Amino acid sequence: MTIASLQAVPKLQSVVGDHGTVSSYTRESQINVTPTCTLTIEFAETASAEGMAAVLSEVAPLDRYGACQVDGANIANLSSRGKLFVDPDAWETISPEGWRAVAEKLTLPDAVWISLHMDTASVLTSHAVSADPFYIGRAVSDDEYSAFVSMLGSLTEGTPLEETIGPIRWKLDWSHRASAFTGVRITTDATTPPAELAVLLDALTPYLDGRTTSVDSLSFDVEGGSMVTHVALTQPDDGAIEIIKREFETSGLRGEIEFSTRASGE
Repeated sequence: MTIASLQAVPKLQSVVGDHGTVSSYTRESQINVTPTCTLTIEFAETASAEGMAAVLSEVAPLDRYGACQVDGANIANLSSRGKLFVDPDAWETISPEGWRAVAEKLTLPDAVWISLHMDTASVLTSHAVSADPFYIGRAVSDDEYSAFVSMLGSLTEGTPLEETIGPIRWKLDWSHRASAFTGVRITTDATTPPAELAVLLDALTPYLDGRTTSVDSLSFDVEGGSMVTHVALTQPDDGAIEIIKREFETSGLRGEIEFSTRASGE
């Protein structure tokens, strides 16, 4: 596989050009070990969304890289930029418009991890089995709540990805060990979270971004077109419920809102 890599890297680098570099990982054939050659694109920090999209749309066809597979791309300084994982078939099927939409999300500050899967393997969700091919996810711990809300707002702006590349499952999590409000979980089965969700979470910042609130956590789920926002409380609090209901209505977020109170001793 070392020889395959030496032959494939220059071919992919000619596609990437000045927008970044190509790295390779190889594993030679051994007993019970399958030989592997994997190529990864690392875009420069200065690469624009337009430049990245141009590169991603030219990676296919993959047969020119011989035995090597192109597994995706990342951006230098991953602490604040996204990473892309791509199944082989996805390189061949996503349009230039789709790659532009993906690149725009990757270049956002604190971007998500995007996986583009074209296989038929089912993925178990909280309520059902979904075979949606594309997945976007990010887990954030101990960052500021306001930073998470800002990231969500950026991700939900512009043209929804599903309009250019197809159905997308989202899973975004935020948690904080030192805050009274411990976390947010957002999951969808085939669509980008609505922009109104970011509006709601932003409006709730004064009530949630601190150490003295009766609100424990908030979750937002979309399944089969049905939207449910669930708020968990640590103790009964009619005042908090009234505030959240009011901001929910003001935000324009569709669907139902539910409340629950943690049982004593939990």
